Amino acid sequence: MAEKAKIWKATLGADAQFAVTEKSAFMVGAPNRFIKVNENGTTIYGPVSIVAGTESIKTGGMFVSLPNLIKMIPSTMVTPIPDQIPFPPLNIASDLAEDVSFFATLLA
Repeated sequence: MAEKAKIWKATLGADAQFAVTEKSAFMVGAPNRFIKVNENGTTIYGPVSIVAGTESIKTGGMFVSLPNLIKMIPSTMVTPIPDQIPFPPLNIASDLAEDVSFFATLLA
């Protein structure tokens, strides 16, 4: 039995669409350019352009890469330069504290 899907398009002939099934979601821009999210993870198919500096991109939720200019300095045994530095998401903790205090006032 085929899985049912909901599809949203601007017009009937449009290539771009949003499609949602019970187990996955698709954002399609062109026939071979799409983003798929399902239980296996996120798949981006096609060229990708990220408009952000390397210090703005986190991996593992905590590590940021050094700026490109610093990456040009050679790392040696005498002067080791890390590839990534830990940058804990402290702003999330402060946002959470604000939300908790807001809801605590509602309960009082």
